[in-house]
Parts: sequence; structure tokens; C-alpha cells
Amino acid sequence: MTDVATPPPLSPEDDLLWRIEADPVLRSTVLVVGLLDRAPGPRRLASAVTRACREVPVLSHRLAPPPLGLGRPAWRRAEVSLDHHVRRARIAGGGLDEVLALVAPDAAAPFDLERPPWSLTIVEGLDGGAAAFALRFHHAIADGVGALRLAHHLLDPTRRGPARRRDEPAPPDGGTTAGRDEAAPRDAGIAGAAARVVRAATVPARHPVDAVTAPTRLGRSLWRFLRPAPATGSPLLAGRGLDRALHARTVPLADLRAAAAAVDGTVNDVLLAAVSGAYRRYHERHGVTVVEMPTSIPVNRRGDDEPGGGNRFTMARLVLPVDDPDPATRARIAGAIVRRWRAEPAL
Repeated sequence: MTDVATPPPLSPEDDLLWRIEADPVLRSTVLVVGLLDRAPGPRRLASAVTRACREVPVLSHRLAPPPLGLGRPAWRRAEVSLDHHVRRARIAGGGLDEVLALVAPDAAAPFDLERPPWSLTIVEGLDGGAAAFALRFHHAIADGVGALRLAHHLLDPTRRGPARRRDEPAPPDGGTTAGRDEAAPRDAGIAGAAARVVRAATVPARHPVDAVTAPTRLGRSLWRFLRPAPATGSPLLAGRGLDRALHARTVPLADLRAAAAAVDGTVNDVLLAAVSGAYRRYHERHGVTVVEMPTSIPVNRRGDDEPGGGNRFTMARLVLPVDDPDPATRARIAGAIVRRWRAEPAL
């Protein structure tokens, strides 16, 4: 894969997600699990991995620490070994629950720092001859939305594979089409930022009052956004270890949308209401009363035309009420809290 481009430098968000692994509890691993109607053959799987490494250059690079620990880590080209990065496993029947139990240890396992920080597991033997995949990678490579786009590069929507293969030689400039696509949004972002600066420079002359009060509003917003979360939470969740257990509950999207419409909210509001309700039921089962729980949610900042690599999100820290037994009330409260956070200038 000599035609693989160099990934763009780490953003501050990527760098933070890489460095917080100094605390194993905060280890940042993304695990994408999906079901397949059947297992791919060895040749087709190798071809898909090769294509993905070309389309997403970060998959064929490792992160090298900066000299003397100063600055951000840098992407360095590293060999992608299918024997290391891709493995096959077999279970004796079952479905998604059995797959999640098999790959749960991967959710907390560290990566080999001398290799690109990702792995792919193909699980065979599911009921009806079906299979599954578990794509695991470090959060510094991509966020949740980017993870779905990365998975798209590995998966073929039909048995015939993608309509157009990228097997042609590298362009004369030594890069790839994917590499140029990755650079374009960064250039557009720089140009857009410059344009915003020019436009902002004209604001004080037209709106002198806003020019004086805007920094104050932004400062207050930053304080609300960055201040420590209230010292609330659960005594049951303190001192947990590194083990992780994975479970899935399937709910039709149409049902979620209907619930959201019933409370004039969004599907995300319903999801937060479900999370807060699960907190309440868990604590009731253990005989502990908890009124509210501090929660962090990602706010997506990735545009539709941006590539899948890297992190384009901001964390919003909020406090969810968990003691109300009515899910509709919890959904309305969660929606109001999230809308307030999304309106914060500091976001």
C-alpha cells in the first residue's frame, strides 16, 4: 500500500483522547459491532482491509510520542499485518448477545503502541449461518459518527462489492484521492475561519453595544460549560474496575420517533430519558435513592462533507434528574437541558 496518504495532524480533541489513557479507567476505545448475513472469505476480507487503509490513511499509521513529551504525537507509517489486525472467531450458535459476550474484553484492552491502533474480529457460527464483525479502534482515530463512516469503508453494501474499486496507481503527486479529500475540509475550514474573522472585524462598528457585551456573555457561557459538575452521583458507581460487559436492547426506530413526537422532543431526548430511567431502576434494585446523576453527552460538530477520521465533537456535561418515574416528564426535562446547552456560545 505505497499509495497511502499521510493523515492530517492530531487535533486538540484527538490529542486529549490519546493522552487520557494514562489513567486506564479512561481508556478511549471505540467498538462497532454489526451483524452479517454470512462470513466473508479470506481473499475478500483482505481486499476490504486493503481498500479501507487506502481510503482512510490513519488505519495504516501509528501514533509516535513527541520528543521529550512536548507537543502532540504524530502519525507515522506502520505496517498493517492481517495476522495481527484481523482475527476470526467461532461460536456455537447464538446471536448478538453471544457476540457481545465474546468481544467484551476488547472494549477495555490496550493497543500495541508500535502498530496502528485498531483491530477487526469476524465472528462465525451464528444461527442460520450468519456472522458478525467487531471493529475496534482508538478514539483518537475517530468519534462515534466517524466510526460509522470507517465501518462503511470496510463493508460492502452488496455481495458484488463496491461499484468502483480504487486499484489504480497513485496520482503523480504521490497522494491518493482519499488523501486529497481528507485535506480539503481542513483547507475549507481555515478559509472559512478567515472569512469569519473578517466579518467579525466589522461587527463593532455596526453594533457597538453587542461588541461590548458579547465577551461578557461568552465568559459566562465558558464558566457554565467548563465548571466542575456538581458533586452528585451514585455511591454504587464509585471504585469500579476495568472490566466491561456489553449488552444490547433492540427498539424499533419508529417507536422512538413516536415517543419523541408525543413529548414534542427528539429521539435523543427519549434516549436520555431511558438512560435516566435505567439509573433509577438500578438504584431502586439495590435500595439506594439517587435524585440526579451527572452525565456527559457528545455534541456532533461534523459536517456532512467532512471525512470520517478524527474527532469532531464537543462534550456537554449536564445533570439528569432520575427520580421521576414518568418517562415523558424525564424526556421533556432532558430535552430542555440539552437545548439550553446547545445554545451556549462556548459550545
